[in-house]
Amino acid sequence: MKRIALYMGLLVLLLLVGLAWAVLTRQGRLEEAVRERTAALSASQARYRQLFEASPDPLYVVDTQGRLLDVNAVAAARYGYSREELLSLTVHDLAAPAFREQVDARLKEALSTGARFEWRHRRKNGTELPVAINAQPVRLDGEQCILVSAYDLTERKRDEQRLAWLASFPQQNPIPVMEVNPQGEVTYANPAAERLFPDLRSQGSAHPMLAGLDAAASQLRRREQQSLAREVSFDGRTYEETVWCALDSEVICVYCLDSTQRRQAEAALRQERDLLSRIMETSPVGITVVDRRRAAGRRRAMPCSPMPR
Repeated sequence: MKRIALYMGLLVLLLLVGLAWAVLTRQGRLEEAVRERTAALSASQARYRQLFEASPDPLYVVDTQGRLLDVNAVAAARYGYSREELLSLTVHDLAAPAFREQVDARLKEALSTGARFEWRHRRKNGTELPVAINAQPVRLDGEQCILVSAYDLTERKRDEQRLAWLASFPQQNPIPVMEVNPQGEVTYANPAAERLFPDLRSQGSAHPMLAGLDAAASQLRRREQQSLAREVSFDGRTYEETVWCALDSEVICVYCLDSTQRRQAEAALRQERDLLSRIMETSPVGITVVDRRRAAGRRRAMPCSPMPR
């Protein structure tokens, strides 16, 4: 019996040792798994921070109340704050005054489905910055947050203003400006053209101001000529047209200058010269014309008919 009891004790001891070994082994594996996960998490956080800081645009993370939880160095530099100062602010503080009433609605939209919109931020010095916002919901450390990027629109807005300013020239030009496509349809007429030629769009290339341009337009579209000039009469007025083909396009541009008064003045001047010439030729006395613009004492005699004897 004693021998059996001894065997039973040894067996129990072996079972307890095995169980202890299994527990220790499992615990070691768990600790190794924790270390591996911790290392992976640290590496992931390092990659996130590297990407976060490497962005050329301001990036920041906000909570559901709009408080700034993290910002990159570009955001601090762009808005003129230190990182610590930015982290004490909210998106309400960053918004330009005219946009602050919309902040809560934008936060709700970003948390729900993400949002993209144009916005204006206010820098520390009080100046405003136009930006394109891309706000997307994310979970960080188990908390619902919003990752926001703010692309600077300053250059684009300046270019848009410049283009709008340039585009206003034809609209404000008092001289008629028109564009005609290859089908002979008027695709553009500025207010001056619409006022002077009210039937322009309905008649298209058949309108007297555009009639006869087909052959010349073909040459312009083939770049055989850079531009051409011609004179057109319409409704008792005389116009000098300059025609050219728009760059990288088959649209023909027509620029009309009313030359009626100049033509009338030139005709009147010719008539006066003809009259003066006839007077000089038929005058029974000699006539001398003095040019006051020349040096004093210099005179130029105009030809005249010989005096009768």
